[in-house]
Amino acid sequence: MDTNCLIQRKVLRSAVTKTISELDNCIAANDFPAASLAFTKLEEKTKRLFENDELVITYLSSHPDPDTDPDTIVENELEQNETYRDNFISAKVRFQEFSKSMSRKTQQLDISPSMDRLSINLPKLELIDFDGNPKNWFSFWSMFQKIDEEPKIEDDVKFAYLMQTTKGKAFDFVQSYHVSKGEYKTVIKNLKTRFEMIKC
Repeated sequence: MDTNCLIQRKVLRSAVTKTISELDNCIAANDFPAASLAFTKLEEKTKRLFENDELVITYLSSHPDPDTDPDTIVENELEQNETYRDNFISAKVRFQEFSKSMSRKTQQLDISPSMDRLSINLPKLELIDFDGNPKNWFSFWSMFQKIDEEPKIEDDVKFAYLMQTTKGKAFDFVQSYHVSKGEYKTVIKNLKTRFEMIKC
């Protein structure tokens, strides 16, 4: 193990701090789709940071500074790590509260083709996650299609749903597009083309 983990930690810590700032700016602007994207990115970056933290501790333990007590070095590292964990938890709580606030504004959206009105909670709407496995495409799309075909839901909000219900290779594919009303139809078309053709 070399010093790459130390360099990587510096980069990841900076990225996490910037993404938290980005999330807070989106919340301040009441931009839910952008906030949803920022929080998703924050989760991914903090996951990588926390994994890298373990490598750093291992490296420092095996390469002690002769002028510093090894226990002191590890203790200082753990304290810094906890600070970033606390920052992430605080940001997560802010996003969750923002999501609840936004959901109250969308409780009367009709996502059914029938005449019945359905009250929905935007961040808690139960949909099947799609991980990019073609075998799971049909189950995912049969549920998400209700969102896609609902004219009363703006395309940027549909994009936010899509970001929240994809993971793995599917999330990477969706994330490659810019979150906007204009891009939503494009990413859906390309998702369907890509996975409907190979699902069998």
